[in-house]
Amino acid sequence: MNFLAHCALADLAHDDAHPELIAGGVLADFRRGAVPTHWPEQLQLGVQLHRRIDSVSNQHAAVRASCARFPEALRRLAPIFIDIHADRSLTHTWNRYHGEALEDFTGRCYDAIDMALMRVPDLPTAAHRFVGYMKDEDLLSNYHHWQHVRRGVQSVCRRLRREDLVDQAMAALEDLDSALAQDFAELFPDLIDAAQSFIAER
Repeated sequence: MNFLAHCALADLAHDDAHPELIAGGVLADFRRGAVPTHWPEQLQLGVQLHRRIDSVSNQHAAVRASCARFPEALRRLAPIFIDIHADRSLTHTWNRYHGEALEDFTGRCYDAIDMALMRVPDLPTAAHRFVGYMKDEDLLSNYHHWQHVRRGVQSVCRRLRREDLVDQAMAALEDLDSALAQDFAELFPDLIDAAQSFIAER
């Protein structure tokens, strides 16, 4: 899942979701390996929840179906493209899953992430830089725009040194838009259940 989906799942995981649980949904991408024990407890839990959601998503039949829809040349990277597209699907169906207006929710997410960054100074510069970019572009609210999907795809392909795939990936995402949205509709309720179960166990 991508950033909006992780934040939403953290918020939906418990009736009294803590801001640091939501922040963990984003900052988990900037911390590999063991979660530092000196981090606030709810932020640690948010990172662990992010990882649990990724594990469930990667094994889900709907994600496998989505991957199979991509041209063979893109299939190895298809899970990453599907994650990006998930935020597009979520913005289009937000009211189906969440009672708070998307703009209000994303504002709350940015505040939560800012607060967490102040409490964990050992995060890499890349995390601070990305959060600034995320807020400036209001990424969490804007993935329904193809230009933001394309930026996400470009970023992934640049990191993997496969910039040659950007146009092909975007053509596939646009062609598969409706089918991927249907797969997402099967996936996301199961991820909500998985997130709620994970938090309840802890």
